[in-house]
Amino acid sequence: MLIEDRTPLVTQGVQMIPAGSNQFKTSDKPAIYLEVYEPLLAAAEPPKELAVGLQLRVLDAKTGEQKSDSGLYRIPIPEKAGNPAIPTGTTIPVASLAPGTYRAILSAMDSAGNKSERWADFEVQ
Repeated sequence: MLIEDRTPLVTQGVQMIPAGSNQFKTSDKPAIYLEVYEPLLAAAEPPKELAVGLQLRVLDAKTGEQKSDSGLYRIPIPEKAGNPAIPTGTTIPVASLAPGTYRAILSAMDSAGNKSERWADFEVQ
């Protein structure tokens, strides 16, 4: 399939290009693209007080020791209603990590307290 047939991964004016590897050097600047599902955005008039937060934690995959925590921060809500998916992205802080295998855990939470988590393993060389 040609690249022109694919939908670009764009968030906040930045296009992210998928990598074919989960191995990074400390000099790399890897990022994660994700779409957070918020069903209230599907309404014609979403609630004005709607807020969605994201947190990225990095753990040592072998020991479970936490190496990094972004803390919970708000992600921008799209101005145009009707689509429940919020495209967003964040960088993975690999510069401070020693060589090894790690787990990135992304947690999304809405203003009603609903929470979802996803994770992905990666390697720092």
